[in-house]
Amino acid sequence: MGPFVSGILADIVMLCHVLLFVLNLLGHALTVAVVFGYSKWWRESSFWRTTHGAFNLVIIVEACFGWDCPLTTLEKRLRKGSGQQVYAGSFVERLFDGIWNYGAAHVRGPLIWVLVALAVLLAGAHLIAFIRHPPRWLSVWFRAGFVAETE
Repeated sequence: MGPFVSGILADIVMLCHVLLFVLNLLGHALTVAVVFGYSKWWRESSFWRTTHGAFNLVIIVEACFGWDCPLTTLEKRLRKGSGQQVYAGSFVERLFDGIWNYGAAHVRGPLIWVLVALAVLLAGAHLIAFIRHPPRWLSVWFRAGFVAETE
C-alpha cells in the first residue's frame, strides 16, 4: 500500500474514532436521561443500550490496563506507513490536546484518570438504567424466571 493511500486510510480511521467517541457521549447522555425517567426510546432500545454497555465495558478495561484502543493502534500504523508524524499517547489525549491544549505533562496522567473515573460513574448509571428499566431481552429473562425482578 502506498503512502498516499495509507494516509487517507489513517484519516478515515481517525474519523471513525471521532464518530464512535461522539456516539458514546450521546449514549451516556441518553442513559442518564433513562435513569431520571426520560428518553423512552432509549429505554426501550435493547440493541443500542446493550451495544453501548458492552462498548463502555471494553473502554473501561482498556483504560484501566493502559491498553491502546485497536483503532488508535491501526491509525498509528497507517500514519507511520504513510510517512506522517505519529502522535504520542492515546486518541483521547490527542483529542483533548486539540480541544483544550493542555500540553503540560503533569496534567495528562491525572486528566486521563479523571476521564476513566467519569466513565466508571457513567457505567454505574448504565447499570442503574439496566436494573430500573431492563431492555426487552432482559425483560424476557425476568418473565422466564432466569433473573429475579427488582420491582
